[in-house]
Amino acid sequence: MKIVKLFFFVATLLWINVEAFAQAKRATIMVMPEYDWCIEQGYYKDYDDQGETIKVPDYDKAFTTNSELRNAIATIQSIMAERGYPLEDMRRSGRSVSGRNARRAARRQTASQNPIDVLLREAKADIVLDLSWSVYKNGPIKNIAFILNGVDAYSDKAIAPVEGNEVKSSDADINAMVRASVLNQMDDFCSKLDAHFQSILENGREITFSIEVEEDALGDYLDTRFDGKPLNRIIRDWVAENTVNRNFSVASSSEDYMDFDQVRIPVYDSDGLDALDAMTWSEGLVDMLENNYKLKTKTDEIGLGRVEIMIVK
Repeated sequence: MKIVKLFFFVATLLWINVEAFAQAKRATIMVMPEYDWCIEQGYYKDYDDQGETIKVPDYDKAFTTNSELRNAIATIQSIMAERGYPLEDMRRSGRSVSGRNARRAARRQTASQNPIDVLLREAKADIVLDLSWSVYKNGPIKNIAFILNGVDAYSDKAIAPVEGNEVKSSDADINAMVRASVLNQMDDFCSKLDAHFQSILENGREITFSIEVEEDALGDYLDTRFDGKPLNRIIRDWVAENTVNRNFSVASSSEDYMDFDQVRIPVYDSDGLDALDAMTWSEGLVDMLENNYKLKTKTDEIGLGRVEIMIVK
């Protein structure tokens, strides 16, 4: 009888652990070709960034013209799906962005935005996997040098790399080579991704933001007092009350601006339904400034993890 009871006890524990594992939330993943790889392959466009011309990846061209890229990304997506990660498809998000930009152009709303920032905002993946590789031939033998980097989509901080270097025969396709190169390293890689996302759930998502006062918008700029308290203190107090464990840092400040970094915001809203990014979180700060102190503001969204708020006249 004791053995039977022990059996049922152990079975119950195992069932609970399996259920807990099944219900554990995992990061949403998006696989992208790595920035430098795109530039080196000639898949880029020139982008005017406030008067400075920079190169940005042309993902549509890369996917359209490079079948090996499509196959390699499909292989990584398959591996991650097998391990239970929700996936955000980059090509689908890119098409959605292109369609929306076309509609804006038709309405003559032509404000330029960094295409990478726009894509990340559309996809809202938690973690981006940057993929790059090179294939070397030595006679009939192929050798693939392969790198997969996990990057936090909000803070742009590296999480974990995987490097593969697998020799295959000349008839091996890119799918088989990619899978063989990284498959035996994926347990450790996924463990690091999971640890990072668990840290986010416990400690908040990391973003940055800045707040600036337009010239002549406030007499004493951020030192302007409301009910006896300077505005910069009011802003700091609001940030402290609306961050996880009051975790944030003021990187720099002056009379007319404050730069905040390492700002840890809740992953979800108060209802626990919608994920928060820098823009949606900052709406509370903007509402406080406009409703409580009758200030006018303008907000620029930069990717998922940064906003810039301007107090205007």
